[in-house]
Amino acid sequence: MKINPQGITTAMQLYFSGESLRNVSHSLKLTGMDVSHQTIYKWRDKYTGLMEKYLDKITPNISTSWRTDELYQSKGEY
Repeated sequence: MKINPQGITTAMQLYFSGESLRNVSHSLKLTGMDVSHQTIYKWRDKYTGLMEKYLDKITPNISTSWRTDELYQSKGEY
């Protein structure tokens, strides 16, 4: 890859924070990285696919009771 991993991470962070592909491209150009919006689009597809595969392998470790804002319910209590 021509762009370092930090640049790709920055692009993905900007995009998933709500910036358009073109705005992400413009922001990267301000930091010295000349990347087109089409490249960022390809990164988005590539890296979201990789993350989905990774996340499918993760099993969350959760408790039998959860605490929320103003509600407490333990397993078996209704």
